[in-house]
Amino acid sequence: MTMRSLPAFVLAGLIASAMTIGAVDVRAADSTETEDVAITVYSTADPAGFDPQKFIAQSRQGYDPQYAWQVPGFGVVKEVRKIKLDAGMNDLRLTDVAQFIDPTTVSFTNLDDPDGTAVLEQNFEFDLVSPQKLLEKYIDRQIEVRLVHGDVGYWQTGKLLSANQGSLVLMTPDGVRMISGHGQQVKLGDLPGGLITKPTLVWKVQASTAGEQRIRTTYQTGGLTWRSDYNLILNESDTKADLGAWVTLMNLSGAAYDNARLKLIAGDVQRIQPQAPMAMARGKSRRLGMVEMLDLGFEEKAFFEYHLYTLTRPTTLRNAETKQI
Repeated sequence: MTMRSLPAFVLAGLIASAMTIGAVDVRAADSTETEDVAITVYSTADPAGFDPQKFIAQSRQGYDPQYAWQVPGFGVVKEVRKIKLDAGMNDLRLTDVAQFIDPTTVSFTNLDDPDGTAVLEQNFEFDLVSPQKLLEKYIDRQIEVRLVHGDVGYWQTGKLLSANQGSLVLMTPDGVRMISGHGQQVKLGDLPGGLITKPTLVWKVQASTAGEQRIRTTYQTGGLTWRSDYNLILNESDTKADLGAWVTLMNLSGAAYDNARLKLIAGDVQRIQPQAPMAMARGKSRRLGMVEMLDLGFEEKAFFEYHLYTLTRPTTLRNAETKQI
């Protein structure tokens, strides 16, 4: 038979990572600047109600920030990259980031010249291109729609007045026409600006030194969580058993993390709530024992009332993936 036990965390606390959330300074329990990608994953998974398949099914329906923040957990992502800066003003665009970033948690640091670099503007662009978004960019512009009348097809030209759930409203030389866009071919003109295919972080940076430099970006994202799974296998006479333990990670953040240094947090973490800064929700949590986690390839480090488990080797987390370690 199989038995499972999952740690339930009440995460009502400050995130233990090197980043700033709003006006709250949150310090890391452990950090280095040698790794390219580091992820710290926190979990609020309820053993009785957490169904990973529910969230996987929702993720297939496309971008929706609501479902990502319903995932019982979140991650703090830290990346160190090399970029080329010019002396003076620079516009930097960083792609391949998570879809469900909390923009208030993003930080940017020049590790090679921190005093000579100033961030003047910071933006998170997440309005990804889609057929509906693309049509919306052509409102009040000329388009062509292929229509079929009997066995004859022809192209109708007109100014696009509205595009809603596959229905198009065109101003044609013969008047206004309402057209069902489902299954119709549409010809568009030159692509308008402002279209992006990936979530993108954008900075306007003033630099005093030109050349290749290392930058560190840090942000919090939804869509990440973890839990522990145990498999107890009895022999035929029910006199002996083998106990196997796994850490199961779920990544629905919209980004992949190659060769990442992975850290998991367990403990009674406290997080300040913006609505009521003085009120903190506390809860008991069961943490994995040291022997259990060491058997999984993790190293344990206690700090304050928390326990940090660090995987002793890099691992890759692909988007829309569950991984067991």
